[in-house]
Amino acid sequence: VSALNGNAIMNVTPLEDAERRLILDTLAECNGDKKLAAQSLGISLKTLYNKLKRYEAH
Repeated sequence: VSALNGNAIMNVTPLEDAERRLILDTLAECNGDKKLAAQSLGISLKTLYNKLKRYEAH
């Protein structure tokens, strides 16, 4: 997050935005099952939790 004239703006790259959408779409397809979503994405469950935590801050 950076500030411009006192207003916070998000610094999210298009790649980060695409990753976020992919994760959320996959979670929806897996009915919220994080373990299944992580397997579908080819990442560990811990990595999925870390990414969700990161994107929650945005």
